[in-house]
Amino acid sequence: MSKYVIRSQGFFYTDEYWSPTETFRRVGRATFETKKDADAAARELARKWLRVSTIGDFVFDDRKAEDAVRSYYQARWPDIELPRWLMDVRVPKHATDDEVDGLIVAMNVTFAKVYEVSSHASDINDEACEDLMYGPPARRG
Repeated sequence: MSKYVIRSQGFFYTDEYWSPTETFRRVGRATFETKKDADAAARELARKWLRVSTIGDFVFDDRKAEDAVRSYYQARWPDIELPRWLMDVRVPKHATDDEVDGLIVAMNVTFAKVYEVSSHASDINDEACEDLMYGPPARRG
């Protein structure tokens, strides 16, 4: 039986915004029996992450993403006037989970991914998860 884990996107701060790295780190020790459950938990993690952040932290200097966010706000929340810069803009407190999911799509930011880590193991620890995803430590570079 397969097991699934959530790995969160790594970011580094550029003195202006958060830029994604190629690194995804294991989030917690939870494993999920189905990909559907893991995907739902990953979406919830992304929503919580965005609700406590500013949008500009992730779309700074990305004109296509900024335009998509502005279009999304105008379509969903026409009563909210966005400033020229999105640095201090947050998700509206009254936004539904579906609306936050749509905003994340508009931003084109990946906050978390789901990985299948085993088809046999019943207890996946962090080391086993790393080995399954990246190979033994000697081969990880």
